[in-house]
Amino acid sequence: MLFPMERLFERYVLGSLRMIAPNDFEIHPQHGAMHLCSQEGEDWFQMKPDILVRSGDQRWIIDAKWKRLSTDRDKNYELSQADFYQLFAYGQKYLGGAGEMFLVYPAVSDFPMIRTPFKLSDNLLLHVLPFDLERRQALTPSSGANWAPSNASDRKRAMQILSPTSGDLEHFNMLMLQDSEDRCSGHVECGFK
Repeated sequence: MLFPMERLFERYVLGSLRMIAPNDFEIHPQHGAMHLCSQEGEDWFQMKPDILVRSGDQRWIIDAKWKRLSTDRDKNYELSQADFYQLFAYGQKYLGGAGEMFLVYPAVSDFPMIRTPFKLSDNLLLHVLPFDLERRQALTPSSGANWAPSNASDRKRAMQILSPTSGDLEHFNMLMLQDSEDRCSGHVECGFK
């Protein structure tokens, strides 16, 4: 039996965020309030980012991808152009074309060091970050100086949702294992796309 690792990874990131997010953060999975376009008053193509995070007037989009990236810069680290188009559309509709978004991938030993965010427009940034499955946190470049959202306050707030400092990780592990067992019996195969 094959297990949908991309969905499990998305739920794992979502659960990790919920576990450590400050109380004033709202975390919405598969938020589908927006559509790509409309025609004759009818909405077309519902848009559902993996995770929408809100805190007051601030919003962030997080998209979890169960894929292995390459360290080869000449091959664009094997980042998907379709994923970038998808996030650009989310940024336009959910963030009004201004803000910060995160593409989160499983952390592996040869994860490419992408020190700065991708600039999708003057006011729309896309960060590509590895997510440490053991520590349940997104990892940022060690220098930190080159990884900077529009201001230090925004960076701190955004990273609060991606990097836990405390919490009952063992309890969360048990919940995730129980959920996996409930959904799957027999042999499970998993791997990167």
